[in-house]
Amino acid sequence: MLRDSGYVVTVAKNGSDGLECCEQEPIDLVLSDISMPGLSGWDVAARLRMRFPRTPIGFVTGWGDQLDPDRLTRTGVSFVVAKPFQALDVLRHVAQALAARAVSDG
Repeated sequence: MLRDSGYVVTVAKNGSDGLECCEQEPIDLVLSDISMPGLSGWDVAARLRMRFPRTPIGFVTGWGDQLDPDRLTRTGVSFVVAKPFQALDVLRHVAQALAARAVSDG
């Protein structure tokens, strides 16, 4: 759905590979699940925030309505899309996060 909307997408099979992708090439935004083998989405977000503090992070998760807002803020998660979702929900959040980053990079 992101590719169909004109975004360049890099797919990683797990959190460690995703972090490696961020080290190898510029990444404008990261989407992650929370429940993953190895590193959780929380772990990925914390490590990204330390290494790439300006990169927006979004969670796409079935736990969306059960997440602690304070933990999301502390971890630097920009948005959460709860499953099940509509494609337009993801696209709207991605566009808003990228626009906010562009403004802050000013």
